Amino acid sequence: MSTIDHLVVAAATLEEGVRWLEGRVGVPLEPDAMELRRGANEWALTVPPDGRMPLGGRAPSRILWRTPPPSTLLPDSGVRLVELRLSTPDPEALMTLLVDVRGPVRVGAGPPALAATVSRRTGPGGGVELIEIGSVE
Repeated sequence: MSTIDHLVVAAATLEEGVRWLEGRVGVPLEPDAMELRRGANEWALTVPPDGRMPLGGRAPSRILWRTPPPSTLLPDSGVRLVELRLSTPDPEALMTLLVDVRGPVRVGAGPPALAATVSRRTGPGGGVELIEIGSVE
């Protein structure tokens, strides 16, 4: 079983992300964010004042890329997310935090866990393989 370290959710501006997180979690955040850098990549990440993520690490952080996100610089490998499954003791609380997340996300009750189904092309003939990653009870 996998555990969730944290979720990252994009916002148009850092301030918008902070307001969104404060409104859904009910935890006031400092207006400042951690400025981070690795190689040529630069971003800001919202972190509550005590450094712990809300909902025991299952609530999203907001990230504001200062440079193009690394995923936009990679060649298309043909891998696509089919479904992301999250399990948590309090699914309603997590679902309210993910209300504006786009994509095939399913949240259910259970021990903290994360799983995904992805697809990838298997060759020039157009075949597709489904791959399961992790598990959710």
